[in-house]
Amino acid sequence: MDTLEIRWFFRLVEKCGKSPAERLVAVFAIVESLVQSPELREKLMQEFPGDVHCLYAALELKEFLTGLAAANIANPTGLAHQLAILLQGAIAEELRNPHTGALREAAKVAQVVIEKSGKKSAVQNAGWMSVGGVAARCCYR
Repeated sequence: MDTLEIRWFFRLVEKCGKSPAERLVAVFAIVESLVQSPELREKLMQEFPGDVHCLYAALELKEFLTGLAAANIANPTGLAHQLAILLQGAIAEELRNPHTGALREAAKVAQVVIEKSGKKSAVQNAGWMSVGGVAARCCYR
């Protein structure tokens, strides 16, 4: 995917959903519609034969996902990496076995992963507060 195509893709994702979490899940639906296009499927199969396809090397995609995840996620880089792996696997499956719904199912899994990542534990939300000269650990909600 060249730079112009990836930028177009990013703009398309930005228009989907009101929240960063909705946009992260929308990535899967957008990719599904693109992969189902016969012209794009053929182009991907020709340019990236076998199990290798454009998203395996898409550093820009991981950076974009990290940026979306940074809003409310404790570890946006980790989440972006997980979503990229999930997306890559679903694309590979859909290219090997068209119309299996791999990207749709991956979107469901992505939603769960995003929801779990968005919930910071009490330890992650905890901070140190000084009260009357005594440092105390407290939770911010």
